[in-house]
Amino acid sequence: MWVAEGGFSSAELLPYMPYDLIRKSGKSFIGMSDVTALNNGILARAGLANFSAPNIRVRKGFDHDAESLAFAIKLLMCDAKWNDFPFRLTDKMPRCVCPGIVRGPVLGGNLTIFSCLVGTPYMPDCRGAVLFFEDVHAGGYEVAMAIGRLELSGILDQAAGVVFGEFCKIPDRSSEDLAIEDVIVRKFRDRMPCIYGMNFSHGQTCASIPLGCDCVVDAEARSVMFSNPFGE
Repeated sequence: MWVAEGGFSSAELLPYMPYDLIRKSGKSFIGMSDVTALNNGILARAGLANFSAPNIRVRKGFDHDAESLAFAIKLLMCDAKWNDFPFRLTDKMPRCVCPGIVRGPVLGGNLTIFSCLVGTPYMPDCRGAVLFFEDVHAGGYEVAMAIGRLELSGILDQAAGVVFGEFCKIPDRSSEDLAIEDVIVRKFRDRMPCIYGMNFSHGQTCASIPLGCDCVVDAEARSVMFSNPFGE
């Protein structure tokens, strides 16, 4: 199933999803943004790996949407390791926030939505996971609150590393808000391997992230390498 739009209030569907049927079907689920609730709920309750990837709708004014979608289709048809292929659509240089090399299963998606799953049965097991986060219409205050929720719940203590994508359409609050990058550096510079600024986002190019798949992150090299989401 490939989602066409972000899906406002997708989390409201979580108690009504047929998880046994989804697990038995073995079919891929693909979407992003508010759909992060369904991505992680399916992983937690059905045990089925799925994808935080570009929606199938090409947005007006986003010249690279078609290219991102073509990349996603090519990856979903691939039976080999994905390695760093999802991130080859951009020439941006991400930042190493905290060095280190870690390996673990991929979890995450939209930061605000993922943090709202705390304390629910739809939060996947985060032990040893590498968390991938991006957001839209969120400023430093919202990002700090969402990270704080994950911190207070103990989820960050369980995780092995974190990879941040881009933050798009940041509210303009002048000097009254925190800088998102400053929030991330303060929270993670001495905590765990962390990269900031991969092209995993609501932006012009959108990398496909295989949730539940193993990855290796070398933060100092600013490298993310995915295994084969469909098995070796």
